[in-house]
Amino acid sequence: MIELDNISKSYRKNIFGNQRTDIVKDISFRIKKGETLGLIGASGCGKTTLAKIATRLMKPTTGQIKFDGNDITELSETEMRKMRRHIQVMFQNPESALNPRIRIYDSIAEIMRIHKIHKKNTADEKRKVKELIEIVGLQEEHLIRYPGELSGGQVQRAVLARVLSVDPKFIVADEPTSMLDVSVQAQILKILKDAQKEYQFACLFISHNIGVVKAVSDRIAVMNEGVILEEGETNIIVDFPKTEFAKELMYNYYADFYVDADLVAN
Repeated sequence: MIELDNISKSYRKNIFGNQRTDIVKDISFRIKKGETLGLIGASGCGKTTLAKIATRLMKPTTGQIKFDGNDITELSETEMRKMRRHIQVMFQNPESALNPRIRIYDSIAEIMRIHKIHKKNTADEKRKVKELIEIVGLQEEHLIRYPGELSGGQVQRAVLARVLSVDPKFIVADEPTSMLDVSVQAQILKILKDAQKEYQFACLFISHNIGVVKAVSDRIAVMNEGVILEEGETNIIVDFPKTEFAKELMYNYYADFYVDADLVAN
């Protein structure tokens, strides 16, 4: 569904352009239909830059991006607009994804109107919005509210409903639960996984929380300083990491896990 081949991104360090800083270096991966690749790494390692490249919100310096078999690396913005329906993003701060001055119903319906899926306020549009809020666990009463009148978890549910409204083929979830309480995180992750089973979209799930990535991912890629150090099936990467950086991440994850378990037991 989505393929990145030898992707690199660099920026000029000075006005002359003779010094450059590499943010992402020679990265390749593929995500199949209905599959989730979890991307983990420390803050500042290049995860979000890679997400922007995968969704063509940013062009790579070198490399190729293929979506559904088509090379989209050099498509113009006009050409990319036709692809946007199929490539959607969930960001870390859900409040920033919704216009605070319009009601939740219109926030969900807006993207369908942009892509001309349904005409405004038609029976088909209303039916689709009602179907989506049932999927994400919202009530009809939430549709008449503004984002500021909802909790963080409810807003993220509305964001997911908005993303799903156009039947995307690829979703990038960039730290979508990091701002939420643990219990709410679990609910959002379950909804995301259930939605993936129904809609069969490919997903790049980005987080620094290994427990969260482990819960949702079929495969995991470990990233550090702009490079993917290792990639493989989730249980293999978590239980048998090869690189020293990955081993340290997993050691800290299990240490935190056992500490939490002891606190609960006491």
